[in-house]
Amino acid sequence: MSIEKYDFSYNVSLKTINCINTVSFTYHISNHDYPINHIHTDYTEFTIITEGVIENITGTIKQIVEGNTLFITPSNNSHYFIKRSSALSFINIIVRDKALDEINKTFNLSLDSIIVPNKTYRLSDELLYTIKSNIDYVNSLTEEEWEKTNDVLKSTVISIFNYLYLENLKSDHTDGKWDNTLNRLKQDPEFYRYNVNELCSKLGYSRTQLNRIFMDKYQMTPSEYLRDLKMKYALSLLSHTDYSISEISKLVGYTNQNQFNKNFKEIFNKMPSEYKR
Repeated sequence: MSIEKYDFSYNVSLKTINCINTVSFTYHISNHDYPINHIHTDYTEFTIITEGVIENITGTIKQIVEGNTLFITPSNNSHYFIKRSSALSFINIIVRDKALDEINKTFNLSLDSIIVPNKTYRLSDELLYTIKSNIDYVNSLTEEEWEKTNDVLKSTVISIFNYLYLENLKSDHTDGKWDNTLNRLKQDPEFYRYNVNELCSKLGYSRTQLNRIFMDKYQMTPSEYLRDLKMKYALSLLSHTDYSISEISKLVGYTNQNQFNKNFKEIFNKMPSEYKR
């Protein structure tokens, strides 16, 4: 089967085609299938099935997609889909790749882990309502209001990304991948020198993501978690080694011994010198 190539302007409505250089988002609503095998050359397509069932075909992979479900087709991926129910309705939101990259910077996600051909996302009722409401709104705008279309669709894609961000976070948390990595890191004494930024880098999360994970798992922030572990390690060093208090404070990542003393007393109700004696 031959593959037709479509660029971003192919999907832009006539009312915005004259402003193509400043448009990064567009959309369309349909109730029929799209049996033409095609490839997106410079944009990513978010397809939300709102009613009915389709069969999405990407290469040799065939997939049934039901209502209230999102699938994403990235640029340079060919696909087509066939109607598999009597009634069908779907929304396509089309985003230039550069605009998508800009949005993703806010979430610090790996696009390759989110925008995967043949991966589907079951949408919450709240998100589906937001998408439909936004599309209804932009569908009612006049030609003179095309700038609002761009802004509202951008907001809609951000809402989708926020949802995928949280789902990805929950998935990682459930899988325990980060937990296994954390346990390995804790076997290395260098771990006790880490600050929160270094912990984020080692675990592969933003500060916001890591904060949510730790609050859910430990009911404390990453900073509090590190502080408690540092203090327990410091107590062990005080009890079983001949290191001075100054040396121990440096071994657990403190450049300010007064801060080390303060945190130690907050945890154990005694100064390090009292334990040392």
